[in-house]
Amino acid sequence: MELDLTPKLAKKLYGGDGGAYYAWCPNELPMLREGNIGAAKLVLEKNGFAMPRYSDSAKVAYVLQGSGVAGIVLPEKEEKVLPIKKGDAIALPFGVVTWCTTRRTLS
Repeated sequence: MELDLTPKLAKKLYGGDGGAYYAWCPNELPMLREGNIGAAKLVLEKNGFAMPRYSDSAKVAYVLQGSGVAGIVLPEKEEKVLPIKKGDAIALPFGVVTWCTTRRTLS
C-alpha cells in the first residue's frame, strides 16, 4: 500500500482567547493510522494557559516558537516546573499530567 505523504493542515478542535488546539486525523493521514500514532499542535497566545491534562499515550512535545513554563507531574512523583523555549523537546511518558503557559513567571 502506498502512503499519501502530502502535507495536510491540522483541524482546529477548540480554541479561545488564550490559544487553540489542532489535530491531524488518522483517517485523513494514512501514515498516522499505519504507525498507530497521533499528531497535534497546541498554540498559546501571550499569557495563554493550557489547563492540566492527563496523557493517555507517550508523546514528544516540541516548542516551535516563543517561551514559557511547563509543569509535569509523573505518577507518584512531585510536580516539576520547567522553563521552556524555542527548540526545546520534552519526552512525556504515558500517564503524566502536564500544563503549560506562555507567562514567564507564575506569580
